[in-house]
Parts: sequence; C-alpha cells; structure tokens
Amino acid sequence: MEGMGKIRMEGMGLNDCDRLAFSLLSPLCQDVLKRPSEEVLVKLQCLIDEIPSDTLQVFQRYVLLPLCVLLTKKDVRMNVSVKTVDCLSSLLAKTKVLEVDQLTRIFSELFRSISDPSLHKLAPNSSEELKISVTRCVKILISRSSHEILTEFYCERNIPLISHGIYFCLSLVKEELFVDLRVTALECLMHVCQVHGEEFSRYGDSNVKIGHLLMFCFPGITLSLKIVICADEKQNHKITMAAIKAWSRVTAVVMEDAGISEADQFECSDWEVSKNDLLAFLWRKSEGKSGIDSREHKLSTLRGKERTKEWYAHASQSIQPVVSEICLLYFSNWNVRLEMAKAAQLLLTCSRNLKECVPSLVGALLILSEDEMPAVAQMSKAALETFAKEFNEGKSFTLIEVMEDHFLKVTHKLSFSTLGEDELKISLNLLCGYLRLLGKHAYEVLKSSVHLRALLSAIFKIITVDYLVVSPVEDWSLGTSGSDLLTATLPWKTFKCFKDVSIFRKCKDICELLALHSDLTVLSDTLLQLFFEDVHNRREITLLINHVFSSVTSSQSEIVFPIVKRIIVSYLDPEIWLMELCPGFDSGAVVSECTVAEIRGMVVQACLLVEGLGMMSRVMTSAPACAASMDVWYFRVCLYPILERIGQPNAVLAGAGKLSLALISQSTRVDIPSIIHSNSDYVLRHVVLKLRNTSGFSSPAPLHVFVAVLEFSSPSTFNELEEAVESVLNYGFKYINHPRSSNCLKSLLIFTKFVNIKFPKSRNMNMGSVCDGDEVISFTAKTNTLENGTGQVTRRIMDYVRLKEAAVGGGVESEGEKGSAGDAADDSMESDTIQKPPKHVMLTVEVLRQILTFISSKERERKLMAMDILSEGIQVAEGYDDELLPLVHKVWTPLSAQFATDDPLLMHRAFNLLMVLSVAAKSFIRDRTLRKVLPEIRKFLLKQSKISLKKDSASAYRFSQAYKLQCSLLNGLGELAVNVEFQEQDISEMLTATAPYLSCQQPQPLQDACIKTYKLACTLDHNIVFLKLAHMRSILKEMQPPSHEFKVYLGLSQTSSGVEYHKNVSRLLNDCIFELPLPPHET
Repeated sequence: MEGMGKIRMEGMGLNDCDRLAFSLLSPLCQDVLKRPSEEVLVKLQCLIDEIPSDTLQVFQRYVLLPLCVLLTKKDVRMNVSVKTVDCLSSLLAKTKVLEVDQLTRIFSELFRSISDPSLHKLAPNSSEELKISVTRCVKILISRSSHEILTEFYCERNIPLISHGIYFCLSLVKEELFVDLRVTALECLMHVCQVHGEEFSRYGDSNVKIGHLLMFCFPGITLSLKIVICADEKQNHKITMAAIKAWSRVTAVVMEDAGISEADQFECSDWEVSKNDLLAFLWRKSEGKSGIDSREHKLSTLRGKERTKEWYAHASQSIQPVVSEICLLYFSNWNVRLEMAKAAQLLLTCSRNLKECVPSLVGALLILSEDEMPAVAQMSKAALETFAKEFNEGKSFTLIEVMEDHFLKVTHKLSFSTLGEDELKISLNLLCGYLRLLGKHAYEVLKSSVHLRALLSAIFKIITVDYLVVSPVEDWSLGTSGSDLLTATLPWKTFKCFKDVSIFRKCKDICELLALHSDLTVLSDTLLQLFFEDVHNRREITLLINHVFSSVTSSQSEIVFPIVKRIIVSYLDPEIWLMELCPGFDSGAVVSECTVAEIRGMVVQACLLVEGLGMMSRVMTSAPACAASMDVWYFRVCLYPILERIGQPNAVLAGAGKLSLALISQSTRVDIPSIIHSNSDYVLRHVVLKLRNTSGFSSPAPLHVFVAVLEFSSPSTFNELEEAVESVLNYGFKYINHPRSSNCLKSLLIFTKFVNIKFPKSRNMNMGSVCDGDEVISFTAKTNTLENGTGQVTRRIMDYVRLKEAAVGGGVESEGEKGSAGDAADDSMESDTIQKPPKHVMLTVEVLRQILTFISSKERERKLMAMDILSEGIQVAEGYDDELLPLVHKVWTPLSAQFATDDPLLMHRAFNLLMVLSVAAKSFIRDRTLRKVLPEIRKFLLKQSKISLKKDSASAYRFSQAYKLQCSLLNGLGELAVNVEFQEQDISEMLTATAPYLSCQQPQPLQDACIKTYKLACTLDHNIVFLKLAHMRSILKEMQPPSHEFKVYLGLSQTSSGVEYHKNVSRLLNDCIFELPLPPHET
C-alpha cells in the first residue's frame, strides 16, 4: 500500500487521486474477474478500506461489476463467495447507492447466493459464514440507500423481490442454530421491512406505503416470528428480543390507525395469502413465456389492493390468537420483558385497527406493570395511563367498563387450567394489574357474586396447600426469638402449584388489593360461608382470610372490627378448633379413625388457624382498636388458645403457636415475656379452674397452656404459677393410673427446668446437723490441708466419723462431738438464724416429694421423667440442707434399685441423678454409694469392657444405649469420687473397674473418659493411682547401686504382658506423677 500514502499527501489534486485509485483498483478488479481467489479479494477489501469515500464513490460501479459477476457464478468455492460478500459490504459501507436498478440487482443477487431456486428454499450447502455475511451486506445495502431510492424501490412491482428477502430472513431465523446468524437475520428482516432503528416512524407517508406492501407478507411474518418468540428461552434472549422488536414494528406499520382510508374504495383482500402463490412470486423464470405471463398475472391480482376497514377488521380477528399467546408469555430475562413492554405500546398507535387484540395488549401491560424491575413496571404503567386517557376522551364508556368482562374471562380461565410457575407469575401479575386498573371501581365489580366467586376460585386453585409434606412426628422447631419466628420457612405454607416464594408474595399483594378495593362485608360473608361449607378448600380459604383481613388499613377500622371479631369467633368454634387435631396429638376431640394424609391435613389446618389469630392482632391491637378497647377483648379470647397450641407435643403445631405469639409481639411492639406477664393471672386462673373442673383426662389443653406459660415466663410470674403447680400435682395424682397422666409429669419437668434456669442459686451453705456449721471440704483443698496443724486433722477425722454415722442412720454422738458442737441452747439459737427457703425452693421440694412415687413405677416412661424431674429439682434445693437431705434419704432406695436393672437407659438416667446428688449432698451419700451403687457400676463396666473391645468408629455398637452408658459412667466416676470423697480402698476398686478401658483397643472416647477418671482420682490419692499404673506398666525389681555406699532401691522393669496399655499408662504417668520416657517400641 505504498501508493495509498501518496494518495493522502497534502496538496495532491482530486484528479490525481482518482487516477491513482483507479490504477490500484483496476488490476485487482481484473483479477477478480479472471482469477478469483481469496487472496485477491482480501487485497481488494483492504484497498477499499484505505481509499477515501469520495474517491471510492467515483469508481463504485467499476468495482461492483466484478463482485456482482462473481456472485452469479455457481462454481465458486465457498470461502471465495464469503470474501466476495465481505468485500461488497466494505464497498457499500463507504459509498452510497444512487440508482434503484443497482439496489434491485444487488438485493436480488445477495439472496440468490444462499438460495436454491429449484427447491424454493435455502441452499443446503451454504455455510453459516456466507449466510451471516449476506444478511450483514443486505443491512448495509438498505441503510446506505437514500430515501428517494428506497421510495422508488418499495413499490408493487418489487413485491416478489421484497417477499423473497423476507422469506429467506425468516427461514434463517427458524432453521439456523448459530445465535449471531439468527440475530443478524432478524435485524436484516427489519431493514428489509423498513422498520429498523427509528426509520419506521421517521417518514409518515412512507410508513403508509410500506404498510400497503407488507400487508401481503404480514401473515407469514407474524406466524413465523410468533414461533421464534414462543420458543424455549434456551435459544438466547437476544434472539427473543430481536423477534419481539421485529414483530411489534411490522405490526405497527401494517396495522397503524393512520393507515386506514376514510372511504372504502377497494374490496377486502384475503387475510391469508397462499404460501405457494407467494413463493411463485419470488422466482423469475429465465426462459419460457408462460412463466412471465404467470408472474404478470399474479402481479395484476395484487395491484391496487389496499388496507380497507374490512381488511383491518378481518386482520385484527385473525391475529388475535397470536397476540394473545405472545402477551401471556413469561420471560425470565428482564431485558426481554422491557422489549415486550415497548411492543405492547401498539395500543397507542393501533388500538382502532387492533380492536380484537386490545384486551390482550392491555393484559400484557397490566402484567408488566407488576414487574419486579422498576424500568419495566414504570414504562408499562406510563403506557397504560396514556392509553386510558386517550381511550376515555370523547367516549360514553371508559376503559374500565370495557375490561370488566375480560376480567371475568381471565378468572374463569385460571379456575379451570393447570399452570406452571411461569404461567402462574403471568396470571398473578395479570390479576394484580386488573385490580389496580379497576381501582375504586372494583368495589362495585366485586359486589357481583359471579365476579367475586370466579376470582376466589382462581386464587384457591393457585394457593392449593401441599399438606402431605408436613410430618406429624417430625422434630421441627421455629426457635424462640422473634426474628427467628418471623423469618422462618413455614412447612404449612408449602404449595402444590409452585415453590418460588415470589409467587406467594404476589398472592399476598392480591390479598392487599382485595382488602383495599373490595366491599369487606360482602367479601367476609362470602369467605366465611365457604369456610363452613367447603371443607375440601378450607385450608386455602383460611389462608386467604388471614392475609386479606390482616392487611386492612386504619381508615377501614369502623367496619373491620366486627368482621374480624366474627372471623375469630368462627376460628374458635369448637367444631373447627378442636376437630382439627387427631387423638394421636393429645387432642380432647373425639374423631373417627383417620388416615395419615387426613392427619397431615388437620395439622396444617390447625397451624393456619392459630397463625390467623396472631395475624389478626395487626387489626385488633392498632391504635383505633385500643381506643375502642378491642385489644382487651382480643387478648382475653385469643391468648389462651394460642398458648394451648404452643404447649402441644407436636412440634409443627407448637411452632405455629410461637409464630402467632411473635406476630402479636410485633403488632403491639411488646416482647413476648411482657405479654405473658401482663395476662398471666387471667390465663393461669383459667388453667386452675379447668384442672379442677375436668373429669378424667378429657382434655390436656390446660396442661399445654401451663407449659407454654412456663416457656415464656419470667421470675416475676412465679406468684401466679404457685396455685397452678399445686393444681397440676393434684390433677396428676387424682388420675395417677390414667394412661395420659404422664402429661402432668412432662409439665412438672418443664416447671423444674424453669425454676432451675430463671432463679439464681442463692445457696444457704449451712449444712445443719450433718456438717455442724463447718464448710464442706472439697477435694481440691484436701491435699493442701495435710500440712496444717494437728487440730485441723483431728477435727476432720471427727467430722468424718459423725458423717458416717449419720449416713448409716447412726444415733449417739461421742463426748468429743458434743463438746465440739456446743450445748443445745447454742444449737437452737443457731437454727433460729437460718433463713427460711424461698417460695420457689419450697414449691420445688414439694413437687419432688410427690414425684418420688413414680421412680418405682412399672412404666418405663414415668421412671425416666421422674428421675429427670428429680435431677432438675435437686439442683434448685442445693444448699438448703433441711429440705434437701430428707429428700435424698427418701429417694435413695428406689434410686439404687435402678442400678440393678438390665435397661441401660434407666441406669443412665439413674447415674445422672446420682451425679446431681453427689454435688448437692456430698459425702452424705458416700457410704450408700459404696455399698449399693459402686458394685453394680463395677460389674457393668467389667462386663461391657469385653464387648466394646475393638469397636471402631464405623461400628453400630457406638449408637447403642450401652455404649452411651459406658461413656457417661467413665466420664462421671472421677467426679463422683471427688464429690463424695472416696477413700483409698474405694479408689482402688474404682480404678480396677475402669482399668480395662486404658487399652488402646477400646474406642477412643472410652479411653479419653477413663484417662479423665484416673486424673481426678490422682487428686484424691496419687499414691494408689501410681501403684495401679506401675502394676499395669511394669514389675518391681532391685536396682543394684554403683557403690556399696548407696542403698538398694526397688526400681521399674518393663514387661511385655501389657503392651496394649503402654500408651495411655505412660501418658498418665507423665501427666500426673512424673515424667517417664516412653518404651522403646513406642518412640
């Protein structure tokens, strides 16, 4: 390109530039004609890109000639054809088309290069590269043609040629897979139809003329683009966007209101033009007079056809199914929805000629006006407002009146069709849009029972609850904090038709619109009538009632309070409230035998009812309601049933009750404990009265309420709880042989846990007659006091003797004990100074005394609950020895019997209780523990040590109750020994029983627990522990001194009999006694 540098040289004249350009173009053009190749075309394209546009315009015809000739040749290689079209595109991009014949010839030859005239379709051997190059070249050709040339080109004479281009553009879109090719073909289609960019709206007269020409291709264009638009979204959203744009713009040009003539001058042409006739127009026959005559004959049939009123009416009626289908499509990509919003603005220019399609286009705008993307929603709302304003001007009826009937059709269609999630989103957006469009007029529309019931039927079908996913025995919980309750996923709000939460949010929007724009009295009457009559849809009706009437505004308070009261009373109707539960859930209702599916449906219905009570608090605790004292009525009526659900043993029902209470807390802006405390006297009074007046176990509801109050109460509520606890005790023992009396035990267990957690440990450390005023000696202080004076040792020995006598029931104290204790008068004065235990301790102790009977029960469940209650309650009584020690004495006999049982679970719970007693009573239970309990524990551990051997982490044994008991015993024996102060012999027996678990063949958790026991035993007597370990690791032998001046000592000698114990024994010796090197085989 050395010459091109000369072309750009300053001062060179125009003629010189032309001559130089011609000298460079001429040989390349000749080569294109004589020796066409890819290299020559690449050089020509590069030269075209370098030559200035003005100079290139002079030689446009000269360069076009070889390129067009090359396009007509059939024996050219595919890559040469591609380069030819690319070169032609470069030339057209830098020049202008100034002759209509030139435009016609290039247009015809470009499409002919990718077609097969014999088959009337795309050439099967054309490559994608050639097709995309041709479509791009056609775009450039049309865009570089002047307005005058295009006006002359788009005439009746060229209808076959234009139809030819349209047909092959549509064929490329439908048949090809390459995304860029399909998008380019759609853009080419818009250029051929003169609707690209803003051109379709720039020249008003031209639009009318283009519309007259496109009317013959309009059916094929519409149907073909509908197929592309309705195709799967996997085809790429760019294709869908381009297809929607092409369809809407072609429709706007053909069906625009300005295109209709005032006078009906022509006969109506047929809407459907035969495809074969159109294809016949596309091909020119090179030979034969008959072909020419046929073409001229068909042109004569098209000549003079115009778009008349009748044609528009027929076209609108025929295109209506296509428009309806397109307008009801859902597109996941928001850019496509935005393009659809632009397409639906056909209403603004074609509403008169597309009369049959107006409802569908309005529906599309209504759907898009509810879109989650602000840009889409704002454009759609603006178009609706503009259309409604233009529609209402000069008419005796409004758009709203026109849309009423269509609204009824839509609701009927939704009631009897099965839709997927995408169709549901469209349908719900459409309903929301209709309700917003109707606005205040919906008040009158929904008074019609036909419209209202059609709408409700559609909503019921959409929100059908999938109750089968709720398990009656599932361990499920919402939590207790308000944030957890309000944000949790609710199992009773799982729907059959959809899983997307955005669909349910849209359902709630419809409920808000119903509450805002409907007659609440008529709506409530209809819903409550359906609530009692339509049992099959009662769950959906309840859900709709909850969301509609909990979203009413404060301006509607005058009429809404009686309605909400009526709803609450209907919910709490005994036939509804009680019959929704199955006897398997401790309900007092008497129902017939039911299937699992029916039980699940009942549970879901019960959850919706109790949630509804909580949702109504938004209305009943609002400022206008409080002014009318409606909040007082609400709490008195609703709080007790809600607490009844919270105390249910079914986890899902309990969760629904907690959610309801959280909704009340959110509405009143008061935390849940404060709500319970404010109403505890009223609620607990009902509990007491119901327990007193109930015959047998007809209903456990009072116990459920009692449990719920305990769960959310604070210590300030204890005074009200006292009478209720006494009633529960009397109620349980009155019907002690009833199968459901275990409900009372569950309630008392929760009470003891409540007291143990809520009340701080203000311990009275006076040990009464057991410790004689001295503080209990802990195991950590024992080793430190060995170095103190002789007086302390003597006093502790005396304490030990006295404790031992008290433990075995001994009676007479020695003179030394009397002297150390002081006279009787001093003891009586000292007892007067002891504070009386607080109420919660006395009440808990009374509960424990009553519960003792159940430890000897024959029912396993009662035994377990009784020991759990004692474990919690004894911790409350810890430090109050006058109440604690007699209780410990009474519990010991039935407790010790549990260690002789073969049930590992009972023995496990008994050991947990023993651990609690050891902390609270200390050495008071030492003698009994050593005589009654430790032998049984030792026997069990030695027996199970052989069973648990070589049980790795994958073994099923690790999931057994026996293994769990082993872990608990090994973890707790050391603490038990420390708490009750085992002596040397006792420690030795304990270590002997646990020694097998130091084997490396035992499960690792058992090894770790055993090591923990040895370490704690070392704090009591490290000598005995050392001897045990030394015996397990080695034997003693005489160590010969290096000189006779040294004494002879016994030393350690490694044995080979205890290899499996080496690791853990050495670890204990290193950690607890002194550092010893590991054996050689372990290093």
